[in-house]
Amino acid sequence: MRLKDKVAVVTGGGRGIGRDIVLAYAREGAHVVVAEIDPATDAATAKDAGGKSIGIAVDVAKPVEIISLMDKVIAEFGRVDIVVNNAMKIVPGKLEALPEAAWDTTMNIGLKGAFLVSQAAAKHM
Repeated sequence: MRLKDKVAVVTGGGRGIGRDIVLAYAREGAHVVVAEIDPATDAATAKDAGGKSIGIAVDVAKPVEIISLMDKVIAEFGRVDIVVNNAMKIVPGKLEALPEAAWDTTMNIGLKGAFLVSQAAAKHM
């Protein structure tokens, strides 16, 4: 129980690698916030994690939603100990045909989202 009673926020935590991180942290005793764009997926993963884990639907490309996420985390747990910026969306396609908007989506979620989530969480760490 290396993470007993730590509060961990995992973006993109509802499926894939993010889900595995959530479940591993929960096994180690953390209270995990599954921050996921799909409300059904975040709730199911939080339920599977057990304990005091919760799901919060959030689009990390939207700053106002990140603020809301952190407000909910602090209201529920009072602090943030760990942040895992796992959320990412890669739009498939050939480089020469990829629209700029697709690239912006990838950057807004994977890079800007990671920056904004870290910045918002740091205020409570």
